Amino acid sequence: MAELKLLGEVRQKIANQVKDIIKSVAGKGPSDLKIKTDENNILIYCTGFLTHLERNLLNAKVGERLIVDIRKAISDLIRDEVTQCVSACTGLAVKKIDEDYDPQGDAYTMKVQFEEESMHEDQAAG
Repeated sequence: MAELKLLGEVRQKIANQVKDIIKSVAGKGPSDLKIKTDENNILIYCTGFLTHLERNLLNAKVGERLIVDIRKAISDLIRDEVTQCVSACTGLAVKKIDEDYDPQGDAYTMKVQFEEESMHEDQAAG
């Protein structure tokens, strides 16, 4: 399968909207968000996402686990809206979103996977 390609303005639109979605729920969006693509995935890399409280909690013994739990809860709250955003911007059906958290590195990654059928439909239309 050919690598998924996104135009710069589509990447920027997704980045801006995802930042706003995260900020609306967490009270703070990531300071940097990059979009990369491969095969039938969009990888959304967020850095600088920790709040002041979360940075302080990292010093506590249970802090990192607590932050991951909080971020998983935030992910649950934003997943539908991120799914709708990415689908609307790309015209592709999202299959699922996987998340990875690295509180020590102040990083959060979302891997957006698309339904293969929608990828083929898009290629046939284009």
